[in-house]
Amino acid sequence: MNTMSKQHATTAEREIITSRLVNAPRALVWKVFTDPNHLSHWWGPNGFWSSTREYDFRVGGMWLFTMHGPDGIDYPNKVVFEDIDEPNFVFYKHMGEDSMSHVYFEAMISFEEQGDKTNVTLRSIFPTAQERDFVIENYGAVQGAQQTLARLNEFVQHQQKKDTHKLELTLPSELEARFSRLFDAPREMVWKAWTDKEHLQNWMTGPEGWTMEILENDLRPGGNWKYVWRKTNSTEMAMHGVHKEIIAPSKLVSTENWGGPYPETVNHLVLTEENGKTRMTLTIIYPTKEAREAALKTGMDDGMTVSFDRLNKLAVSLR
Repeated sequence: MNTMSKQHATTAEREIITSRLVNAPRALVWKVFTDPNHLSHWWGPNGFWSSTREYDFRVGGMWLFTMHGPDGIDYPNKVVFEDIDEPNFVFYKHMGEDSMSHVYFEAMISFEEQGDKTNVTLRSIFPTAQERDFVIENYGAVQGAQQTLARLNEFVQHQQKKDTHKLELTLPSELEARFSRLFDAPREMVWKAWTDKEHLQNWMTGPEGWTMEILENDLRPGGNWKYVWRKTNSTEMAMHGVHKEIIAPSKLVSTENWGGPYPETVNHLVLTEENGKTRMTLTIIYPTKEAREAALKTGMDDGMTVSFDRLNKLAVSLR
């Protein structure tokens, strides 16, 4: 019998072990456990939420938090991190505070990589079997641990979807700004939503309170396009350009001109298939680095995020 087996044999009657296969890579699971902004969304049984007063994730550091129950009762807790081996395990001492000062145990949460998933095991060891049985009978510790890991699984899947659909901005050169994101629809549907006049007006609507009208969209090399946005107070803004290259449904190269202080750009739209979904890469080429920096300072990526969320919903509906 090895050391771990001997230890388990001597502590089995005073421990609670809960495991769950989490449908996410270990790096992401580790991230949501070690970031207090994430912990508050999933740590604890169903109906509970937590607020963190202090989180110092290092050996000897403390996590002070309060569990807020659905019955309105608060449960103050204190965790002291004893050992950390990123991204394999965290060993800590858990003790209640104030009204929960009678609850004490040592715990290890381990993260075992299984392909693109993670087996998470939470092992809690109490000083005595009686103390373990007390938290099981009075606080539903077994069900609570199971529900906590279930909430972890649900939360990381939500994070994966959120991260996957996040608009990513990179700067490949001094003159370029490249935007990328994934859409939940086949490439043909995304292309249709991007190039069809009827659909384009339903997602590229601009800020709240604005409407869009397509004055011209001659979808051929050398064809002109012009869009105009209007607000209820009669404010108007417009942009126009010329289509340079069209390879349906994968590539569209066009110039873009807003007029005024904004110089003309050349926009390269590329749509690629990814397992029934579509990866969009939009590269905007500016005449100078200063022009690019000025454009980015307008918050254009925030506006794009809103518009592309609308585009995603529309393209999905066209299936």
